[in-house]
Amino acid sequence: MNTTDTTASPRRWTGPSQVVVAGLVIGAVLGQVGGALGTGIAQTFLFAASSVGLTAGAILLALRHLERQEPLVAGGFAILAMAEMILWTGGGPQQGGEASFAVGTLYYVPALLMISLPAGLPRWARAFGVLAAIPFGLHAILFLLGREPTSQGLPAIIGYVLLTLAVIGWIVSVIRSPDR
Repeated sequence: MNTTDTTASPRRWTGPSQVVVAGLVIGAVLGQVGGALGTGIAQTFLFAASSVGLTAGAILLALRHLERQEPLVAGGFAILAMAEMILWTGGGPQQGGEASFAVGTLYYVPALLMISLPAGLPRWARAFGVLAAIPFGLHAILFLLGREPTSQGLPAIIGYVLLTLAVIGWIVSVIRSPDR
């Protein structure tokens, strides 16, 4: 008795690619614009909207990579989404939530490595993801050692610039994917 269905098509990503791209673009653009502003309500709003966009995009990318049977990359995107939410548990860095910001950056490290080390995404985006993990790791280590790094400090700034470049690569990957 043959139980193999030869008419079934291979599993293809049928998720909302436009939503993934929109979330990632919101995350990248509003995060960088917010970083260029001085501290205040406008910056807090832009950072919050950026975080929500990146979280939505990361969760959808986790589902996409899980469906493609790429569990390490999927897990990395899921951890990235959780890290983004952790950043805001203390009300955001601008409201005295530097501890939650440091813990969020701690979780960026395995997330970015899990996303970037396996093949699959553009090589340059993977390189930026690995490089972004370094300053975020430094920020977290400084915090764990009792220092008081801030979300406006050099490690965080460098980390976010590199993360933004990695996110651009993720966007390109989604747009160029034949199974959008």
